[in-house]
Amino acid sequence: MSVPRSVYIFANIRKRGAPDAARRVLTRMEDAGITVHLDNDLARVLGRAGSDAGEADLMLCLGGDGTMLAAVRRLQGRPTPILGVNLGGLGFLTAI
Repeated sequence: MSVPRSVYIFANIRKRGAPDAARRVLTRMEDAGITVHLDNDLARVLGRAGSDAGEADLMLCLGGDGTMLAAVRRLQGRPTPILGVNLGGLGFLTAI
């Protein structure tokens, strides 16, 4: 996979630290020139505009296994790769 030009961030905003982690990732990606799209719930917490998963090159999922499963449903069958970041105690589906 090449370097993504656009990333969709999907997060479980109820997970402790998720909004702060999303804010840090968002800043770094925008500084790197990557277009970032945010889930509507996350966008509301961060004071930004939200969107759907659209045609993002990559989905970044911040949460746990339940968040990862919700992210997969959000893609509605599109073949977008997902990188899962576990913010909980136990995770089998998240990569990091």
